[in-house]
Amino acid sequence: MQTGYARLSRGLREVEQVIARDKAARDYKLMKSRIGDLVVWGDKDTVFGEMEMEREDFPTGLRSHGSLHELDIPLFVYNGKNVPSGDYFNHNLDLARWLYRA
Repeated sequence: MQTGYARLSRGLREVEQVIARDKAARDYKLMKSRIGDLVVWGDKDTVFGEMEMEREDFPTGLRSHGSLHELDIPLFVYNGKNVPSGDYFNHNLDLARWLYRA
């Protein structure tokens, strides 16, 4: 069964997925109190945000927080001591927890 959100997202260019707050919070470990009713994921070439004009071409490599294509973010630790294995860092919270204890 297809949700209304899925039908909505099919008709919007540059939108890859629209999901309800509860599902987004559960699946992506988001705080429900900090997001609206819906979460909208852009496609790999789309950046969401306020602009003065309707469309603007940005340099390649620009990042936003509105895409599933940005889930894998490289982490470099310089001169760190007792750095856990790479499998330890699955979420931003893991990095914050390790930095707090370091």
